[in-house]
Order: sequence, then structure tokens, then C-alpha cells
Amino acid sequence: MDKSYPSSRDIERAVVGTMLNFPEETIGMVAQFGGAELFTALEHIAIFKALDYLNDHGEPVDLLTVIDRLEKDNAICTAGGEGTIVALMSEAVTSASIKRHIEILRDKTLLRKVITVMKTVENRCYDASADSGLIMDYLRGSNQELREFEDKKGGTLTEQIREWVLMTNGVFLVTDIHKELQLMTVRDKNTGGHRIPLSRSSHGPRHSDGG
Repeated sequence: MDKSYPSSRDIERAVVGTMLNFPEETIGMVAQFGGAELFTALEHIAIFKALDYLNDHGEPVDLLTVIDRLEKDNAICTAGGEGTIVALMSEAVTSASIKRHIEILRDKTLLRKVITVMKTVENRCYDASADSGLIMDYLRGSNQELREFEDKKGGTLTEQIREWVLMTNGVFLVTDIHKELQLMTVRDKNTGGHRIPLSRSSHGPRHSDGG
């Protein structure tokens, strides 16, 4: 029986289309879940990289700026041209379902990574000069990398803060608005509280005395 590589082109199209339509809400989330690794289609990878560049540099994201970025990257043909990008914009999903779509892509990416590790181990084991110690080191290192990828979580910084406050009934202080947000409960002030690094696309909240 033929085995298909773990992927979903339909969901990839939906996620890319949603990023094109709602860049501020979705590009950062996709980047946090794995970025370009989430996609298998070359056109989707190229478009995401253009979107990510624009978002990272604080530039406006629309059809014209995306096409311009792709042309500067010599990737407009890889992306399928303007027609492909316009078509993708019609496949956007609602904000209520986008996170689940991204999670599905993240899970399929994790499966692809596992397949790559297992194939590498199998090939090394069949090698006449195989060193079992080195193979086990590779497995341990790969296992750690897979766990770290599995633990990636999306969502905006605002969502992370809201979740933390609801769980801890805490207050927040901006210790360095360009680097990290320090969250703490009143009783945690002496221990430093809980720190959340500011993502590259986050601007952070204004200084607050909490409460």
C-alpha cells in the first residue's frame, strides 16, 4: 500500500490565505508554531517567508507588498505568480478556526520530523561501520529537538498574558518593553515572577502599576 507523506495542502492553503487577509492576527502565530517548516508546498513556503519578512520589519502587508517582496527575493515564480496569491486570499478561514488549522499543520510537521529521524537511524544502523554510541547520541539529541518542537505554542502575546492572569490572578510590570514582560503575583515580587519574552512582532503593553 502506498504511504503518503504527512501533509495537508488544503489546510496549508487555508492558513496562507488567512495570513494574507488577516496578517496582524495570524503571521506571528504561524511563526510561533514553526513558521516555514509547517508547509510542504514550495509556493506556500515562499509566500510565508515574504509575509514573515514584512511582518518582522514592520512593513504593511497587502497583495502589492507581498508581490513586491517576492519579486525582490526572486521567488515570485516559486510562489506561483500573482494569480496564485489572489486565489489563496479567497481560501481564508475564520479567526475561530485558524489556530486549530495551524495545530494540524504543526502535528503533521512533527510526524515528518519523526520520519526523517527514523530513516536516518535506519540507514546508519545498516552501515557496516555503524557506531551504536553515536547512533544513540543522535537519537537522544533528536528526541530533545522533537520535544521542543512539539511544545511550540501559538497565540499572540496578549493571549498569553490573558491566560496567565486568569490562572494566577496576577499583575504585570513591563521591565523592558523591547525585551520581555515580567508577570508576577503580589507574593512573587521578591522572586522575580514569571517572565515572557516579547516576540519580534509584539509591541507590548504600556507600563502599568498592575491591579
